[in-house]
Amino acid sequence: METPGVEALPPDVLAAIVRDAIWAHRDPEIHRHALAREEAERRAIRVAVGRWHDAGR
Repeated sequence: METPGVEALPPDVLAAIVRDAIWAHRDPEIHRHALAREEAERRAIRVAVGRWHDAGR
């Protein structure tokens, strides 16, 4: 009898396995800095879009 492969797992179970494996190897400090940088970039984009939008009025 053949052992089932990952394609036999429900997608949510496979996603949880992958997510847990990634999180087990991440550096929390680097992750925190990345999240802060992403938020700063989102703010900068909102400001730039607001200026662009206001200039078009």
